Amino acid sequence: MLDDPNCEFLWRFNQRLDVGKDNPANGADNICLLTDGNNQPYLISLTAANDGSNWAVLWKVDLSGKQLAVEGEPRQMYPKRSFLGGPIGFRFGAGVVKVADKDSLQFFCCERNIFALVDRNIDINNFDSPV
Repeated sequence: MLDDPNCEFLWRFNQRLDVGKDNPANGADNICLLTDGNNQPYLISLTAANDGSNWAVLWKVDLSGKQLAVEGEPRQMYPKRSFLGGPIGFRFGAGVVKVADKDSLQFFCCERNIFALVDRNIDINNFDSPV
C-alpha cells in the first residue's frame, strides 16, 4: 500500500494536544486516527500521566479549519492485567486495535520491558508454551 504511487502524505497543520491547564490527559504517548461512517476524521490521543494514570481523549479533526477540538471529556482508562507484574499502560505502547461495534472501541496497551533485546534481535511477547 505504501509503495502505491497514489499514496501520499501531506503536511496539513500541527496542534499541541492540550485539554486544559495541568490536566493529566495532556499530550500523547500514542495516537490513533479513524473515521466515522460519514468520513469525518478523528484522532484518539492515549497518554500516561506522571502519576501512572492512563487517559484517552477523542479529538474531532477539522481539516479545512486546520484544528483539533476535544469531543466530550478525557476518559481515564484502567488496564486490567499485567503478564509480568510490572506497570502497564499507554506510556509503553498502545493502540485502538478494533472497532468492536458502532458504539464501542477496544483499547490495548502493554507493560514496560515487554520487549527484550537478545543478540540484536527483538522478541515481542515471546513466551514458552507448555508442551
